[in-house]
Amino acid sequence: MKKIAVFPFDYYLLPVVKNKDNLLNFQLSQVFSLQGWGMVNDTISAACKDDTAGDTVVMDIFDESVNLDFDILYITNSNHKIEDTLLYRCVERVSKQQKNILVSKKLSTEQMEHIEAICKQNNVHVQFLYADVSADVINDTNEVLYPIGTPIISVSGVDENTNKFEVQLELYNRLKKDGYSVSWVSSRNEMLLCGEHPLPDFMFQTGISETQKILMYNHFVKFIEEHETPDVIIMGIPGEMMPNSKLQVGHFGTTAFQIFNAINPDFSVLCVHCNGNTGDYFDRLLKAMKYKFAVETDCIYISNISKDPFSLNKITPIEYIVYNNDFTNAAISQIAYDSCPQFDRNTYEKLYQFTVDKLHGYDDLQVM
Repeated sequence: MKKIAVFPFDYYLLPVVKNKDNLLNFQLSQVFSLQGWGMVNDTISAACKDDTAGDTVVMDIFDESVNLDFDILYITNSNHKIEDTLLYRCVERVSKQQKNILVSKKLSTEQMEHIEAICKQNNVHVQFLYADVSADVINDTNEVLYPIGTPIISVSGVDENTNKFEVQLELYNRLKKDGYSVSWVSSRNEMLLCGEHPLPDFMFQTGISETQKILMYNHFVKFIEEHETPDVIIMGIPGEMMPNSKLQVGHFGTTAFQIFNAINPDFSVLCVHCNGNTGDYFDRLLKAMKYKFAVETDCIYISNISKDPFSLNKITPIEYIVYNNDFTNAAISQIAYDSCPQFDRNTYEKLYQFTVDKLHGYDDLQVM
C-alpha cells in the first residue's frame, strides 16, 4: 500500500481526509497546506473546527525541516487559490526528493505541460487523474432519455460550500456498511481514488451543446446501472442552484439544470448554509427546486458554513465562515419548520435512516 500525502489542504478536502479508509490502495501519511491559510501547525480538527477530523497536524509543504514521509504527493483542488509559481515550486521540491505526483486539480494544458516537464527533469512519474468515460457513452447518438430503474439519491446545494460532498460520503459509507451495493457519481475527481465516478469531463466541454450534455449524462448513468448493477446510485450535483447576485453569478445553476433534466432522483437532499434559515426561506427554496428543476425535496441538510455577508454583492469571490458544532447547534435549534425534515452533521444516522425508510416505502430498495 502506497503512502500518499495531500496538498494543498483546506476545508475543501476535509471529507476525504476524514474518510481516508475509503482510499483504494493508499495510506494517508501527511497533510500539507500553505502559510497564510490559517491551518499550518494546527491539527485538522482545530483547523477545520471539527472534533471528529482527527489529530493529524497540517504542515507547511515548503518547510525544509519536515521529513517527506510519503511515496506520492496528491495535488487536489481547494477553496483557496494557489498561484502557479507556488504550485510549480511544490512539484519541484517533492520531485527532487523522488516522490511521484498524482493530480486531480483542474489545470490548463499549459500548467499540465509545465508539471510534466519538472517531473521528467527529476525522473519521477506524474499522473493526471481525470474521468475516463466509456466510449459506449460517448458514441451513443440516440437522442432519447433512458429509464433508470435503480433508485437514485441526489445531493444538491443552494451554493458551494454547503457540505454536499460530506453528505454524499456519509450516505455512501452507511449504505456500504449495511450491505448495499452502491454506485456514486460525485462532482469531484477525488472519488477516482475511492473507485467511484466523478462528474464526466464532457459536462465541462464548450464544444458540446446543452442538449447533448443532458443526453450524455443520462446515458452515462444508464451505463453505470447496466454494468455495475447497484442497489442504489448516489448523485452529487456540482455548483449552485442559482446565482448569489448579479455580481457573483457562479454558473447560474446550469449544471444542476442539465443533470436534473437527465435524471429524476427518487430521494433528494438539499444542502443550505447555517445562517438566515426561516420557514419562508425554506418555502421559497423548495418551490425553486420544484418549478426550476422538477425535483421534490425530501429533506434539508443544514451545513456548518455560512457566507460572509461583507463579501456579498461584490466583484470579488464570496468568502465563507466555518462554525464549530456549538454555534451550529444553537442556530439550528432556533429553526421552526415542519414542512420538510432538517438534518445536520450531528444527525447523519437519522438522515441515513430517513433516506432508507423513504426508499423502502417506494419499494425501490430491497432490504439486504
